[in-house]
Amino acid sequence: MNLFVLGIVAEAGRAEALQRSILDAHHATTPFAGMDHQAEVWQRGHVVAASFSIHADRLAIGGYSRATEHAFDTFAGLPRLASLAGGRDWGAALGEARDGNRFEPRDLGGVWALARATSDQVEVRTSSTGSIPLVLARRPGLVLLSNRATLARLAAWPDAPIAYDTDALSTLCSRGWLAHDRVPFSGLELLPPGVLVRAGLDGIHAEIAQRLAEPGEAPTGVASGGGRDGVASGAGRDGHDVGDVYDEMAAELLAAAKEVGGLGPRPRLELTGDPVTRLSAAVYAAAGVDAIAVTPHAQGDPHAVVAGEVARAIGFEHVCEPVEVAAGDVVDAATRQVFQGEGLSNVYDPAPPVRLDPVVEVVRHAGGSLLGGYDNLASGPRPPVESVEDARRFLDDLALHNYMLLLRDEAHTAQQQINRRTAEELLAEVGRLSFYELAWLRLREGRGTGANRQAAGYGAVQPAPMLDDRVLRHLQAIPLDHKRSHRAVFELVRRLQPSLATIRFVGRRWRFEDEGPSDLLDPQTWAVREPLPAAKADPGWRAATGRRPLPVVVERLGERDALLDEIIDRNALREALRGDEPLSDSDVRSLLGTLTARQLVSDAWLPDTRRGRRGSAAARTTAR
Repeated sequence: MNLFVLGIVAEAGRAEALQRSILDAHHATTPFAGMDHQAEVWQRGHVVAASFSIHADRLAIGGYSRATEHAFDTFAGLPRLASLAGGRDWGAALGEARDGNRFEPRDLGGVWALARATSDQVEVRTSSTGSIPLVLARRPGLVLLSNRATLARLAAWPDAPIAYDTDALSTLCSRGWLAHDRVPFSGLELLPPGVLVRAGLDGIHAEIAQRLAEPGEAPTGVASGGGRDGVASGAGRDGHDVGDVYDEMAAELLAAAKEVGGLGPRPRLELTGDPVTRLSAAVYAAAGVDAIAVTPHAQGDPHAVVAGEVARAIGFEHVCEPVEVAAGDVVDAATRQVFQGEGLSNVYDPAPPVRLDPVVEVVRHAGGSLLGGYDNLASGPRPPVESVEDARRFLDDLALHNYMLLLRDEAHTAQQQINRRTAEELLAEVGRLSFYELAWLRLREGRGTGANRQAAGYGAVQPAPMLDDRVLRHLQAIPLDHKRSHRAVFELVRRLQPSLATIRFVGRRWRFEDEGPSDLLDPQTWAVREPLPAAKADPGWRAATGRRPLPVVVERLGERDALLDEIIDRNALREALRGDEPLSDSDVRSLLGTLTARQLVSDAWLPDTRRGRRGSAAARTTAR
């Protein structure tokens, strides 16, 4: 985990004060500020740059930054830099390659943000999904860029208390995650995915440099069957057969997995009875990486049963580790979630505590991109989006589908206005990828899952096979029918680990087999692949007996809060907390999202001991 902040001041004499503000903000807001960590601070001319990190010396990464007399380079996330580094610190290798013009970010795999500072300019570039947030703070005479919002906020306004943008929290309370492009702190701008932003003495320039898809028509193909010897066929990128696209994609998946295998710790691979984690297992088995298959369900659960079958087929150790939070610890978990996730993520998906020795968790993130994104309904394709109003209505349903449970009318209207602007932006990008695919990648992956990754990143490194720019760039060459029918996942699994394509799933088949045997698999084995029925949905620790609200949630949300009441209908909230009727899954997520928002605006996430800390002895600081 590396947090960076780069600032440029109009008057060089203000650089020293900016450096003090950055260090004070770090000591106040960084979750590992009181622990052993590396702090690198660089000041030249009008510019101050800083990197605060843990984990690098426990992994093959070695170091996140490189400082010389003329430049400071650093990065966040997990870019595919192992080959470039050749055994050296990744930060040093990156800086040397950039000095020698031997590095092209457009070709960089993984998920990342790259930052560079010189004496008169700061520059940051991010990967295509926006899974690593990048915020911009500006005030007269100062511009700051950072991958941590509170670090930027307190560094830019060191003498002002944090002010909250409560409208940004509306979807956390209704949907359970922030389905838009805002952060819940005033004065900050969340920059778009794939951005290249430069700030100098002559102003700020930003452009989209890393795109998910090019303009043009979506590729065509067949949904099932067809092709030479049962191999996928159809028009792919630039007229190439889509089978070639799958070959290239499989090669990238293997290369990325081998880099993860070289990080150090033995990877823990999320494995359930679904197609997305099946692909993860196929990738890591084919790459020869010894992983532990981890199922987040109890022994005997259908997902645990099928995951065990998959693990045995590829020789992986298999363990079951259900996620549990004790009822009395839910508020503490929400406070940690806010401190690490900055109110962008939900305690519904709890974050692990800070660990100086990180675990490597292979997760499913971005896997839905191979299933059609939001256009993945079993009932068939979604209605076409032909206008801004069509797009806005879809986004209203996505972001506000549970708004009647809790939200004030004013908050509902404000989010609808955000949705309309988002709809216009997404429609302008539609081309080789559809609106529903882009919406999923930008919002669900970039914002929802991206926030969870940020919160979890203090204790875990989370590679994901599909969350990789060198993999995602192939999406635009795969026909949408292949994605919706599970054909895309199947083609990759079949290339990487064919035996896994024939093992059953939980609650579903390969969708191309829903109507009966397909010529993609031996028809004689169709009955053997009868899916194992899924267990009845259970919210587990997230709700009390009978799907009622947890008592601690009732108590905490029963306390009035002036900021939260700007967006929450207090009468509707009281009704929801009474628990007269069992809560739906979406109600549980909404209430826990509201608890998370409550912890944020109450300032409970920022203890006084953090506010007052100056110059922690635990930091190994290098000033240059």
